[in-house]
Amino acid sequence: MMMCDDMTLVREFAASGSEPAFAMLVERHIGLVLSAARRQAGDDHLAEEITQAVFIILARKAATLGPKTILAAWLYRTTRYAAADALKINRRRAAREQAAYMQSTLNEPTADEAWNQLAPLLDDALNELGQTDRAALVLRFFENKTAREIAEALRMEEAAAHKRVTRALEKLRALFMKRGLTLTATVIAGAVSANSTPAAPAGLAKIISAAAVAKEAAAGSSTLTLVKGALKLMAWSKVKVAVAVGASILLATGTATMVVKTVYPPEPSYQGKLLTEWTKAFYQRTKTGYTTSSGGVPGDAVKAMGKKAFPTLLQMIAAKKSYHGIPQPDAQLQAAGAFRSLGPAAESCIPELEKLLNHPGTVWGAAQSLSGISPKAAGPLIRALSNTNESVRVFAASALGHGMASDVLGKANRPSHMPASILKDLSAPPPLGLDAKEAINALIVCTKDSDVSVRAVASSALGNITQEPDVVLPVLLEVLNSSDLQPRRMATQAIGMFGPQAHDAIPALNIAASDSDKDLQRIAKQALDRIQNGLVTKQ
Repeated sequence: MMMCDDMTLVREFAASGSEPAFAMLVERHIGLVLSAARRQAGDDHLAEEITQAVFIILARKAATLGPKTILAAWLYRTTRYAAADALKINRRRAAREQAAYMQSTLNEPTADEAWNQLAPLLDDALNELGQTDRAALVLRFFENKTAREIAEALRMEEAAAHKRVTRALEKLRALFMKRGLTLTATVIAGAVSANSTPAAPAGLAKIISAAAVAKEAAAGSSTLTLVKGALKLMAWSKVKVAVAVGASILLATGTATMVVKTVYPPEPSYQGKLLTEWTKAFYQRTKTGYTTSSGGVPGDAVKAMGKKAFPTLLQMIAAKKSYHGIPQPDAQLQAAGAFRSLGPAAESCIPELEKLLNHPGTVWGAAQSLSGISPKAAGPLIRALSNTNESVRVFAASALGHGMASDVLGKANRPSHMPASILKDLSAPPPLGLDAKEAINALIVCTKDSDVSVRAVASSALGNITQEPDVVLPVLLEVLNSSDLQPRRMATQAIGMFGPQAHDAIPALNIAASDSDKDLQRIAKQALDRIQNGLVTKQ
């Protein structure tokens, strides 16, 4: 499912700084962002700068996006902020260029008259719609999603999604009428569908992806100015919403003050520092992404607190949006690092973590925590592979593979999807053990899952189990020869982890190295290099 796949890629980038994951997100959504920027800026060059700014913002904020985020709608809204700031900076120039653009467009005999009339008004009108209505129209007309895909993204029945799009389109028509433009809903839908998302210039996606992942190093000063301005507008928008909500509460209650306070369990401390002060060290931002760890002094501090730390760590994973001001993704990363440092001492938390494992909003933190405890945690992860929610299956499969990773896997040879938390203490055995046959079989079943993301992650996880080449390699070769690109990429990378043991896979890898997909070509060549140079992950 596309929406799940978007947030899987966002989480992968947030956790490990994966450039392929981010590049895939840019390729997928650059048309949406660029087209909105073009309409609002009226200038192709400025629109490309706005587009670059938007994806830099995505790279900065990836770790703060919740699992229920509809990425297409988030990107559209962020484009609105970036474009607003760009127009403030370039108001006079933009006005002249917009006028010139509109004049040239009107002079073209083949131009769609309806689009010419509504394009200058479209983004302002969309901005006045409610969040769900705007998301429905963005998905339907900007990303060409089906009613079923829109229903999945908005978490509603397919019939309800269809009605939502129809009603939102009618609201958009009414907004155009207020601006003196009278068009039918059918004409509006046709014009927007035909013109809203033109093809991006060749090579622009790669330039933007490189600039965003490089943490501004490859971006120009004017682009960075847009980033700063858009981030300020986004922050101010949240403040205005909070003020509006507070005002409505005061109006509804008269002079009374309503205070809603979340009650958290008391935090234990060690050497005068609270648990969350220690867990911050388990989560670090770097130039290439984010890393988690479990060793060193913070790990010793968590071990010293022992069972007293359990309630707080579980609450950090369960918190819906934040824990004591720590954003949910950061809190989950920190708690996972803490559980990894506790290891078998935290086995009593496995039942509670399994409960959290079966909810999309908490599955990532719960899965990562379970993968670092002990072989007893393999059971919940295996059971989660049968969950009806594909997000749960994706993160359970990923965590199962991480928990079975080799203890001697060095940084230079590790697969790019593996977080540093797996490799911090090289002397420790893999938390879930090396002989978990049931886990291997469960992952093999997942390579045939109905969801493409589950198949991809399961294939990647099998690359950590190089002590079973006779069992795993035939399965990975079958995935490599399938039709879905994402699983093929992951299976190819996983085959490479077997080194010379995967010699029989060379013919299939040679074919993949000539594939039309550039990423698959690159990954296949890397796998061939590992096989031919004797690189293997030892178990």
